[in-house]
Amino acid sequence: MNSTTGGGKMRIQPRTGVKLKRKYLVVISSVLFLSMGLVSIIYFGNTKNALALAIGDYRSKVTGNWNAVGTWETYDGVSWVNAVATPTNASGVITIQNTHTVSVSANVTVDEVVVELGASLNVNNGRNLTIANGAGDDLTVSGTLTIFGTLTNQANSRFELFGLSILKSGGANNYSAGAKININSGGRYRSEDASMTTAANFWTVQSGAVYQHNLNGASIPLATWIAGSLCEVTGVVSTKPSGLTQTFENFTWNCPNQTSVEDLQG
Repeated sequence: MNSTTGGGKMRIQPRTGVKLKRKYLVVISSVLFLSMGLVSIIYFGNTKNALALAIGDYRSKVTGNWNAVGTWETYDGVSWVNAVATPTNASGVITIQNTHTVSVSANVTVDEVVVELGASLNVNNGRNLTIANGAGDDLTVSGTLTIFGTLTNQANSRFELFGLSILKSGGANNYSAGAKININSGGRYRSEDASMTTAANFWTVQSGAVYQHNLNGASIPLATWIAGSLCEVTGVVSTKPSGLTQTFENFTWNCPNQTSVEDLQG
């Protein structure tokens, strides 16, 4: 502080400049801290499976076939470069980017596949996409997965669904021992074919998630139905599905093409 005298009195004057500088520093530090936090929320809060880049990671660069080299680019440790081979389970994380549609046009085994929000992965008719058990989640879908061919989930692999998965008529979805499919909040699995594993201990439907049974007859998976989950039956025409004796949370029967009376006892 500074002191001045006048008229026999001493007056104390605060060092306002120093105080103001300290206040500015506190304000600036707070703004920087909040900004860094906001960036982290935007990046990690909106990205499923946000992972650090590693040599051997792949990502789509255009819409195309899985087995076409021109569909992909790979990370070389410094930047993304054009791929010289197509990704398999020997690759790192494989990401299908927003707005891109990648179609499996030849049989392939993969893991650590991420389908971003706004992206699509199609398993073509007569083709098999095999999900191996690797590091972390083996298939994470925030966009759309459409199964015209066969999706095979090997033992102990994990499928996390946040978006939409459709098993089309003529397709198949198989799970080996220990494999898991977890339908998360906002996710929907729509079955239009009976060729799927429906035994117990494979399926979990979380709160805010939907399993939609859009076919006549067949069987509803013996799932773990978390409070807030929904089983929606929409495809019955003349035959009710089996699997109705399990304990559901929310259940909707909406079959506008139904032609027979079905007894839901059980």
